[in-house]
Amino acid sequence: MEFKSYVGMGNLCFGMTEDEVHAVMGDLPRKFMKSQQSKHTTDAFPKRGVHVYYTETGRCEAIELFPPAAFRWNGRDLFDLPANEARSILAATDPSLVDELSGFVSFALGLPAVLCG
Repeated sequence: MEFKSYVGMGNLCFGMTEDEVHAVMGDLPRKFMKSQQSKHTTDAFPKRGVHVYYTETGRCEAIELFPPAAFRWNGRDLFDLPANEARSILAATDPSLVDELSGFVSFALGLPAVLCG
């Protein structure tokens, strides 16, 4: 799925309702509570490698990808790259990329976390 800064991933857009997400994904998800602090269920699409998180009012607020999904940025699948190479590609657009234990964060790109191996 192609990442679009502050818009979403592929055809999934932040702000979509659950029904809109389900229509884009083409199937019904497995719903679960991500943590005890969760205020809303998370939609899991395991065959696609996608989790969709919602606000308390049921609007998409975050999209998490993991294999077998592709995480594309400017046509390149960042999941296929070593973490340092993926970081360099994103840092070329956002020199103020912030390193964290789990990866890195780009506030300029609207990318809250990138977990790379």
